Amino acid sequence: RKAVKGRHFILHFRVRPKELEEQKNGARLGMVVPKRLVRRAVQRNLIRRIVRENFRIMRDGLNSVDMVVRLCSKPSGLDRKTFSLEIKSLFEKMSSLRQGA
Repeated sequence: RKAVKGRHFILHFRVRPKELEEQKNGARLGMVVPKRLVRRAVQRNLIRRIVRENFRIMRDGLNSVDMVVRLCSKPSGLDRKTFSLEIKSLFEKMSSLRQGA
């Protein structure tokens, strides 16, 4: 399993083997937003929605990879644009690592 780290998030990913590619097409996403970092459920759900929306937008370019996005540091504020840009950059870094490998 490989990982890409941003300011607030870590993106763990694993390319699915060729045998499983034929059975299930497309990328899969998992999320971890711990309660100890973001106490309010409303804010945790907002972070999940932002991650899910960016995944939905970039899903076509991310074929047959399993990934988990994990919040790793306590955010000082919940700025949607900042989180969105960070998630997009993590997805782009991941796809460039996959292309290079």
